[in-house]
Amino acid sequence: NRSGQTPLLLLLGARVQPGTPCPQRQLPQLVRVLVAAGADVGAADDRGVGVLHACAMHGLIDAAAELKRAGADLDQRDRLGRSAHDVALMLGYVDVAASLRRGAAARAADPRAGRG
Repeated sequence: NRSGQTPLLLLLGARVQPGTPCPQRQLPQLVRVLVAAGADVGAADDRGVGVLHACAMHGLIDAAAELKRAGADLDQRDRLGRSAHDVALMLGYVDVAASLRRGAAARAADPRAGRG
């Protein structure tokens, strides 16, 4: 659409308020389906919100893990300069923040880490 929202970003709640409840149990499988169909894991909307940012906004740790395996960029920044790790930490999703930080550290040590 005109705001750069892709089906994957919309599925992950990129346009709803952070913390909005969602069916987390089904999301990882739906993410796999969209990625297998060619969804762009590097997409960002007009605010710079990428797929991992959306996961960070809603505490979607399992969906974030799927996206990391699919090669989503852990260092992608939104228009305010925040990484997905920063967003998760700011919103109190410390488990998601830790998983995104661990992934970033692994990629720094081995650029192939987390690809999959």
